[in-house]
Amino acid sequence: MDYRPPPGGPSEVEPGPRSEKEDALHRDAATGQRSNPGYGSDRLARIAGLCRQDMLAALSNSRWLARMPRRLLQRLVERRIAGFAGQLIEFDDRIARDGLASASAWGLTQWSGPVQQYGHPAPPGGPLLLVSNHPGLVDAITLLSTLADHDVRLLVAERPLFHALPALQAHLISVAPAGAGRAQALRAAVRHLRSGGTLVTYPAGHIEPDPAADPGGARAALARWSPSATYLARRVPALTVQPVAVSHVIAAHYRRHWLARQAIDPEDRDAIAAALQVLAARVHDNQPRLALGTPITGVATNALQSEIKQKMTALMHENLSQ
Repeated sequence: MDYRPPPGGPSEVEPGPRSEKEDALHRDAATGQRSNPGYGSDRLARIAGLCRQDMLAALSNSRWLARMPRRLLQRLVERRIAGFAGQLIEFDDRIARDGLASASAWGLTQWSGPVQQYGHPAPPGGPLLLVSNHPGLVDAITLLSTLADHDVRLLVAERPLFHALPALQAHLISVAPAGAGRAQALRAAVRHLRSGGTLVTYPAGHIEPDPAADPGGARAALARWSPSATYLARRVPALTVQPVAVSHVIAAHYRRHWLARQAIDPEDRDAIAAALQVLAARVHDNQPRLALGTPITGVATNALQSEIKQKMTALMHENLSQ
C-alpha cells in the first residue's frame, strides 16, 4: 500500500525542532525518568499517554493517515505530545495556585492569539447559566478567562484526561455517557446553580463546526442542542441564561490543510485541523472571538430553548460580521 503523501506532505505534518524544554519533557514521558523537577514523571507519562490517544483518534479520521501504519503515525505525534502534556500540567498547577480565570488567560498565551470580546458576562451573585457552542481547542478557556469573580463549574462529558488534572477536575461536573451518572450530574448542576454559582454548558455534547470556518454547519448544529437549559430553568428559580458564541479558534491554515480536507466524514474535518494545530507547537496568530449575548430572564420555560437558539444564531452572525 502506498503511504507517500502529496509533494510537501511530511514537512507539513511533522512539527519543527523541539525546544530544550520539550526535549526534557519528551525524555521524561518516554523513559519515566524525571529531568524537570516541576513535573512528576508518572503524571507526565500518564497525561502524555491520554493526549496521544486523543490525538491519534483525531488524525485517524483523515483518509491518508488512516492508511498509515499506527507506529509511524505515533512517531509523528510523539515529537510534540510531551511538550503539550507539560503545558497541561502547568495549566492545572496554575488553576490550583491562581484560579481558573487566571490560568485560562495564561493558556491563551500558549495556544492562541489575543481574544476579541464582544459583550460581557452577567455579574456573579445569582444563578447564571452560560450556554455556549463548542468548536473545540481554546473555546472553553476563552470564556473562562472572563469569569474571574464567578464560582464556576462546567458541565462536560466524562473524559479520562480530566481525572489526571485534579485542579481542573474540581471545577467540572462530568456527565457519564449513560446510566445513573447522567442524573447525578444534573442534580449536581442544579445544586451549584441554587447556591448562586455560574454553570457553563455545551448543549451539543460534542465538538461543533467553528462558525468562522463553517457558518452554515454551526447554525445547523443548534437544531441538535439538548434542552438541558429548559430542564435546569424548571428547577432553579430566578435563573439567568446567557448565550455565548465562540469562533475563530481553528487557524484557517490547518482547516485548509490537505490532511484535514481528506476527512473520512466531513464533520471530522475540524477535529483533524485542531490536532494539526496542536502538533505545530507554536502560538498561532488567529484571534478567537467571544460574543456574549443579552442575558435571558423571565422567559417561559417552554419557550426558552427557542429563545436560546434565536439569540445564538444572531450572535454567530454578529460575531463573524465584525
